[in-house]
Amino acid sequence: MIRGFSRSLALVVLLLAVVWDGQLHAATAWRISYLNAGVASLDQKWLGVDYERATQAIITEKIPLPTFNDSKGKEVLKRMVSEENLAFIQNKELSVATRFDNFMLMQTSLSALLGHYVTIANQGKVSLPDELIAFYGFMLKAAASGIGLTDEFMATIPQDDKYETRIEGLKKTRKAIIDMLIGAEMTLNENYYSKRNRADLLLVVSETLPRFKPILPRDFQIEYRVKLEKQKTKFKDKKSLQRLNQMTELLAG
Repeated sequence: MIRGFSRSLALVVLLLAVVWDGQLHAATAWRISYLNAGVASLDQKWLGVDYERATQAIITEKIPLPTFNDSKGKEVLKRMVSEENLAFIQNKELSVATRFDNFMLMQTSLSALLGHYVTIANQGKVSLPDELIAFYGFMLKAAASGIGLTDEFMATIPQDDKYETRIEGLKKTRKAIIDMLIGAEMTLNENYYSKRNRADLLLVVSETLPRFKPILPRDFQIEYRVKLEKQKTKFKDKKSLQRLNQMTELLAG
């Protein structure tokens, strides 16, 4: 009887091994196809160049459009919006130029990818509110993390005949960062997004606003505070209202 059980157990183990091997092969196969398409490893932190290649793979349809409803797409999106990828910004072992170049490449790639998703969403064929909010939120976090890096980079610019041109470029970069705050507030007004979507984005705005504040012109702070006050009529949950109160108090100071 024990011998028969042992044989049955051995057969079950063998069958499980075959099934597991098949699942492992399938999982490995799609990962390899994505790597061949230009998508970096999903198990490691990404740099700017990884965002650039992934964006090109998505826009040129070398891989299917990643969505949270698809298991493969979900893994790609989770890697793309992982805060782990922002670690390089504070990594002093890398030169300021290397960090700044990667930061700019990350932001420009995400901006292009966001535009691609917005275009598809506007066509009405696919609903992408969760994906868009995830991108908006991550880009805000990246922008907030990059404020100090921009200051570091400005300090390294040589004061030669191209100094003014470079400084003007950095000012435009800073303006683009501020414009992201404006875009976030506008997004909170769009009916396309669910209450949960808007609450998720509001959370990110509340987390990043203290870091944005030092670079915000006073007139902008006053105007943004008024806009946030108006948002209080659109949010009913206590946490969101608390966050709105914290932000309006922050901008009042």
